[in-house]
Amino acid sequence: MKVNNFSRFLFIIIVTIFVSIFLYKLNPQVVKAWNCGDTFVDTRDNKSYTTVLIGYQCWMAENLAYLPSVVGPSAQWASTTEVRYAVSGYTSTNNSVEDAKSTPNYLKYGVLYNWTASANACPDGWYLPSDSEWHVLEYYLTDEGQTCDESRGDAYDCMSAGNKIKGQDTGFLSWIYTNESGFNALPGGFRYVNGNFGLLGSAAGFRTSTEFSATNSWVRDFWKDVSTVSRNARGVKSGGYSIRCLKYYTVPTISRVSYELGSLSDTQLATITWTTNEASSTQLEYGTTQSYGTTTTEQDTDTRVTSHTATITIPACSIYHVRVISKDEVNNSTNSQDITIQTHCATPGNALANYTIGTVAIQPQTQPQDQSQTTEPSQPAQTQEQASQQEQTPPQEQLQVELQQQEQPQQPQAPQLTKQQLITEIKAKIAELIAQLIILLQEKINNR
Repeated sequence: MKVNNFSRFLFIIIVTIFVSIFLYKLNPQVVKAWNCGDTFVDTRDNKSYTTVLIGYQCWMAENLAYLPSVVGPSAQWASTTEVRYAVSGYTSTNNSVEDAKSTPNYLKYGVLYNWTASANACPDGWYLPSDSEWHVLEYYLTDEGQTCDESRGDAYDCMSAGNKIKGQDTGFLSWIYTNESGFNALPGGFRYVNGNFGLLGSAAGFRTSTEFSATNSWVRDFWKDVSTVSRNARGVKSGGYSIRCLKYYTVPTISRVSYELGSLSDTQLATITWTTNEASSTQLEYGTTQSYGTTTTEQDTDTRVTSHTATITIPACSIYHVRVISKDEVNNSTNSQDITIQTHCATPGNALANYTIGTVAIQPQTQPQDQSQTTEPSQPAQTQEQASQQEQTPPQEQLQVELQQQEQPQQPQAPQLTKQQLITEIKAKIAELIAQLIILLQEKINNR
């Protein structure tokens, strides 16, 4: 008896495990969409980075640390045509990537890149920001009433933005700032053209992708005890600068738009679902014409999603136009084509199902019966009085009358299920099976 009970218990455990795996694979919401602020993992070396959304820009909140090779000796450093990677303070002739990565400066400040190396340093989906994109950041963080000139040349400006961009480096008491923006710029210093390292703990320099001349590019420098931001073209291409990568965004792509109508009453609940190729918000606009006129509150803005659901309540026996809207976290917006939804009419003996399933390619409408093929007896002709009453029927009631005339007594047909409805039914059946197994187990235990 004990062996039999143990076998049943083991069977229940195995079934539960397989069911959990099955439901995990079915559920499209299990895999969380990536949002800025989440950790990003560079698949090239499995290095993880914190990220931060500042305005409508998603930045890495750490210096890039991609290091496929390293140059230690000063004499080997200078080059404007070949890639050069350096770690502050690492000067070994071994040029060992493993040794360079084990140093405290690598772990805190990342890698210094020459111009050639910086071009392809950022991982897929990220890129080296331009001079203009750096200005978007500094301008966004500049306090109201202060200047922040985009075209300033070799000058400091954007008062207050510098301190908001700089973080806290406990190794240098002179670099303790608010990091209000979350950017967390740290004083990783530079590598000069002659191969020497300098200004560790005193300055942070970042490359841009904007070229100034054959030998120089635009850079951004941050200095201790200076609250402004330096924009200058002294970024020598053969020198070593830190890099902050910017997230690459495209306009979200909307697909698989469908809708379902709820139970028939004076109004009907319309549930619209769709998917996007990147994490986006959820919103609808709808109305009786393609001008719409009503817009729902934007949802899923804190944690954006790729599977979207929105509901609206619209009158029965009516035709509405709907368009879905999704925005990514940097406010790139897209919308679907127009969707026409026709709700049912609450008429006696209505044989329509309680819900209707549709997509942008299918507009569910009651098809008029072909009178030439019907075997039903013909209806008597309308009297003049009946015809006059029909002409005076309001459009809303006229639609209801037409639908009544089109309906034929027949057995209700089972509605075709969408994939999501099928998944829901399967889940319910599995849950019922698990409940029965648990009851069986409890009965066996009680009978012992």
